[in-house]
Amino acid sequence: MDKLLLPTIIFLICICCPNNVVMGNLQQSIDWFEHRAKDPNISNLSRIENYDSLISIYGDNAPYKFHLEKADLLEKELRFNEAYEAYATALSSIPVDSVSLKSHTLAIQIELGCYANRYTDAVECTQHLLKMSLPDSLTYMYSAANSSLADIHRMLRNYPVSKLYLTRAKDELNNYKQKYPVNQYVKSLEVELTLIEAFTDLDLGKNDAAREKIRLVQAISQDKFTVMRCLAALGLLSARLEQSKEALYYYQQVLDMNLPHPTTYVCAGLYMFQAYTTMSVKEFENAFQKYHHILLQLQGSTNETVYYRILYLLAMKKGDLEAGIEYLDLAFNVNDSIHRTLERNNTMMAIDQFELKRQMEEKNALRRQNLGKTIAIVCLSGLILGISIWVFLLIRRHRQKIRKNADLEHQLDKIDEDHKKEMEESIYNLNSSKQEIALMSMQNNRLNDVLQEIKRLAEDPAQSKASALNTIRRLITEQGHSPDSWAEFQHKVECAYPDFFNKLHRICPDLTNAETRQAAFILMNLTAAEVAEITSRSSRTVTTIRYNLRRKLNITGSSEAYMKDVCRATPKEVEALRANCAAS
Repeated sequence: MDKLLLPTIIFLICICCPNNVVMGNLQQSIDWFEHRAKDPNISNLSRIENYDSLISIYGDNAPYKFHLEKADLLEKELRFNEAYEAYATALSSIPVDSVSLKSHTLAIQIELGCYANRYTDAVECTQHLLKMSLPDSLTYMYSAANSSLADIHRMLRNYPVSKLYLTRAKDELNNYKQKYPVNQYVKSLEVELTLIEAFTDLDLGKNDAAREKIRLVQAISQDKFTVMRCLAALGLLSARLEQSKEALYYYQQVLDMNLPHPTTYVCAGLYMFQAYTTMSVKEFENAFQKYHHILLQLQGSTNETVYYRILYLLAMKKGDLEAGIEYLDLAFNVNDSIHRTLERNNTMMAIDQFELKRQMEEKNALRRQNLGKTIAIVCLSGLILGISIWVFLLIRRHRQKIRKNADLEHQLDKIDEDHKKEMEESIYNLNSSKQEIALMSMQNNRLNDVLQEIKRLAEDPAQSKASALNTIRRLITEQGHSPDSWAEFQHKVECAYPDFFNKLHRICPDLTNAETRQAAFILMNLTAAEVAEITSRSSRTVTTIRYNLRRKLNITGSSEAYMKDVCRATPKEVEALRANCAAS
């Protein structure tokens, strides 16, 4: 009735007074209420009443900022249900284009829904937030929504679903970090996700892993509310390990921080529960009095049963059984009411799980469809790869064919070159034969001349027998050692084999005339017997001369081939043969 009194008075004034007076008085009233609502020097309850009056005056046209500011005050007073409703009303008044304000308001509603055990409403808010089309700069809100869903399912002991949402939150955060690596929201979300993992480990009895994660968050976080949650978690962990002193220490640190947060009031209850088993009656009573102002905040909240249980423990410490039974009945009644609410929320969460499964089935169907496309793409890629390999093999076969033809042409060129060499050798042999014939003709001619001269001497009666014999001996000697015959022989050889003797003497200047003559005979393919017959010497003498020739020229192979090489040798090759000869 008190809330409606001032708006009713204003309404009566509007009816009874002229319009200009009414408008002036109405504006003055609105200004007065707004000034009172924003005055930090008055209590939060009075400020909330002034916001109620302003909203009543405006009616459905009340600015959304009044609802937001009222909701903030209700949250500070731990009236989470009322604060949730106020944010919901403000959300319906926020303009559509104010995406940032809408998303942040939804995030606050999710948090308040968890504080008030309104898990179904919190899940609805997260789903609404996930469906919003946010700009890139606000996509971290998707990670925040998934982390809230993970924490809600953790509190309801639905760990597999909690793990699923936690994975989604990490994926969304990683996508956001790729675009905005340096951002204040990234660090706070990473801390929040680590804390959810720590509390999950704590629930599942993984104490060492939980402690490690909590210590990590405590070391990197500078937010006092996050530090408070870490201390509360360490207190829970110590209590579970029956480390009473450590648990009391952590709870007391939370209470000494005296932050307006539900964790503070929960830790006050946990501190008293732990103190009941370790403190005396006087110490327990002093602790109750010290933190009574905090414990009073539990009344009217979802943790009201904790307050009555502490009063029950205090009565039992004092030995007041009647008061203890009375407080215990109150605790049971409150707990029964909360249990029914939680049962309804759990039922709704089961429905949400069914909806989640349906979404997962749709996602799997879409995945199978994408798999079909992927298979088609892979098959097409395989076909393209097969065609590419086939073309590659054709090109390689063509190149091999070209290489084979080139090798064949090279072999043909080599055969032509060998054929040319054989032709040259045949020509050399033919020339040698011609030279031999020429030499033989020359010797025959000179021999005929000698014979004619001997015949003349024999028929000449004027010649004495002794004189004729001396003349015959002289002719035979001249026939074997005539300088003209050697010069003529050398000239004939030079005609058939140009520059042969010069090259030979260049290679070995120490050769005698006999050795030089034997080299020419070897070049003409004459055997030692044939040379002995021509030169009227013994075969042994010819063989000896040839041996000396091979030794001086350092011939290791065929003498005939060596002499032919000398004929064909270039100046550079002659020098090489000379060096080989000198090495011997």
